[in-house]
Amino acid sequence: MRKTGGKLLDFARMLVLLGTVAALSAFLANYSSEEFAGSAKIIDGDSLEVAGTEIRLFGIDAPEYTQRCSRQSSAESFDCGKEAVIHLRRLIGGQDVVCDGWDTDKYERRLATCSVGETNINEQMVADGWAVAFGKYEQVEQEAKRAKRGLWAGEFVSPSQWRRETREAHRSSLFQLIKFW
Repeated sequence: MRKTGGKLLDFARMLVLLGTVAALSAFLANYSSEEFAGSAKIIDGDSLEVAGTEIRLFGIDAPEYTQRCSRQSSAESFDCGKEAVIHLRRLIGGQDVVCDGWDTDKYERRLATCSVGETNINEQMVADGWAVAFGKYEQVEQEAKRAKRGLWAGEFVSPSQWRRETREAHRSSLFQLIKFW
């Protein structure tokens, strides 16, 4: 015959197990996948809007719209951020986009993998050299780099570094303006 203490211990274990299951369910509910489909409004080389939801293409980082890069064949710079947008527009080609998202970034954009037909847009932007891998698609990036596609045909500052440097330059110029005044 079991003692009362054994029954209480079994009950406590059951409560801990149920609490763990409930906490895990709540956690996974926040990361459940949600699908968005429809025509896309392109925001920049790695962001778009589909079905009224702003989406950030997961695993990639494209040059900012005003970012400039240089080509190997000339010393002149070009608008690589605008070129990334043009390339994304060509990939989509006016077709409906299907995006599968499960999380949001710090700007409340849905992080998602998007496709047009059988083409994974995120991966293709990296494969064509118009975005760098950002936590995914590293092997695809290495192939684009070897083949000197897109950005890799010249020199560029990584989009994250470019954003950092641009923010610092704005802070510095604002400080100089305040100091001058």
